[in-house]
Amino acid sequence: MWLSSEILRWYPRQETASIYDLESSKRAYDIWNHAEELLSIPAGEFHLVDAIGTLKRAMDHRLRLLDEIYNFKNLPITNKSKWLLERLGFLGAIRPFMLKSLLEVRNALEHRDATPPTQDMCLQYLDIVWYFLRSTDYLARVKTEAFVFYHGGNEQGYKMGVDINTNESWEIKINADIPKEMLSSEFVDGWMEVHLDEVTAWKNVTFRYPICNEFKGIEPDDLRIKGMIVGPDTIRRSIYEVYLSVF
Repeated sequence: MWLSSEILRWYPRQETASIYDLESSKRAYDIWNHAEELLSIPAGEFHLVDAIGTLKRAMDHRLRLLDEIYNFKNLPITNKSKWLLERLGFLGAIRPFMLKSLLEVRNALEHRDATPPTQDMCLQYLDIVWYFLRSTDYLARVKTEAFVFYHGGNEQGYKMGVDINTNESWEIKINADIPKEMLSSEFVDGWMEVHLDEVTAWKNVTFRYPICNEFKGIEPDDLRIKGMIVGPDTIRRSIYEVYLSVF
C-alpha cells in the first residue's frame, strides 16, 4: 500500500517523551570547562595540544551519550556512514563539518606529532564544541517517544501519529485518520510505502466514549489506518529528521 507523503507537510508536535538524567548531559560541559581553563591564559604548545584533546573528549562524551539513548547503529538506512558524527549530520541533527575538522587536527597531533593550531584557532574550536553541546542538549535530555502530524494544526481533524522505537531498528509505526484519497493500493511516485495491519472506514470506527462529534472535517468514507512505514529511504530519513527535531 502507498500513503501520500503530503502528510509530512502537516504540523508535527511531540506527544510523549522520556526525560533523562541531567547529570549525564552535564558531564560533557565539565570536560569542556577544563579546555576553557587551559585556553584562558596565554598557552604554550603542550597546553594547546591538551586543550584540543580535551575538546575531543567533550565531543566524544556527548556522542556516546546520544548513541546510548538512540542506538543510531540500528538505523535501517542503506549507505549510511559508520561514523556517528556523520550519521547525526545525515539526519540533520548537527552540522558536522567543523567538528570533523577538530577530529582531523586532534588525530594529526596524536599520531603525527603535528604542530598544534594557534591559540586563536583553538578558541574557535572551543566555541564550535560549545555550540555542538548546546544544539544537542535537548536530544540528550528529552527523548521523543511519539509525535503527531496534525493537518492544519487541528488536533480534532486529520492526523498521523508516529511511534519510533530506536531499540528495534527504528521502526516507524503509524496510526492515522486520513482522507481516503491519500491511500492507494498501487505505486504512486513520491508516496510512502506502508504495511498496514488495519484499515477502517471512519463510519465503522467504534469509540469507547461518544466523542465522534468532536472530530472536524472527517467524512464517513475517510480512513483510520494502523501499520508501519517501510520505505523509501528518502521518506524514512525525512521522518527521522522530524523525530529528532520535534518538541
